[in-house]
Amino acid sequence: MALVVLSSNNWEAVKAHIAGIMAAINAATPGSYTEVEVPE
Repeated sequence: MALVVLSSNNWEAVKAHIAGIMAAINAATPGSYTEVEVPE
């Protein structure tokens, strides 16, 4: 299992930064932990 944690749960902010979020998800490996900064 890998964890990708977003700094915000504001849907509009998340949608605006989806490319960076998807990059973090695609780079995740088993056992990894990544925080993605999502400016609001």
